[in-house]
Amino acid sequence: MENDNPPQHTAVQCLTLIARHHGIQISVEKLIHEHSLESREPDRNRLLRIAGEIGLKARFTRLAWEKLAEVGEAWPAMALLDNGNYVIIVDAHRDENGAVEQVAVFDPLVERTETEQGPPDFLTLPREKFERAWSGELLLLKRSYSVADENQPFGFRWFVPEILRQKAVFVDVAMAAVFIYQIALVTPLFFQVIAGKKHTGLRGQFI
Repeated sequence: MENDNPPQHTAVQCLTLIARHHGIQISVEKLIHEHSLESREPDRNRLLRIAGEIGLKARFTRLAWEKLAEVGEAWPAMALLDNGNYVIIVDAHRDENGAVEQVAVFDPLVERTETEQGPPDFLTLPREKFERAWSGELLLLKRSYSVADENQPFGFRWFVPEILRQKAVFVDVAMAAVFIYQIALVTPLFFQVIAGKKHTGLRGQFI
């Protein structure tokens, strides 16, 4: 018997869009085919595994509405709805007191005409409307960089690939730095010994 209600793949659609946001090029069709999701939605464990395989660190967390303000740079994130579908929370809008009053959401099930172009449309939803549909769970995602990945954000780890490529040069520089340090350490001692001997010799002349 055929399934009259095929899965809508909201989880895979949202995951794909967030992956592209982080510079990972992947398609919904590829993920569905590779993970045999033609007739089902991925559960939490499978979704975490898929995210890891495409280069994203992922974890589920449960948050109260008030805590959305603390997510900060973790946006965009996937929100699990009570009906089992996922949407993307793009950002949380605060009022003048810093409290979250609205969220900007992308729903992959919102229909768009074939002639529409440009970025997807975001829905701005107030607390009351969003909380009626939201389960309270978020899937937080960020890109997982390998040590040698040149696309990782600037920071100490950014230097690691260059150090690995220029290993011989850095070894020479390190050895030169050690040699210079040893000279800087020995020179004062040398002059101290010479000055001590000279001082002893002068004392001998006047005794």
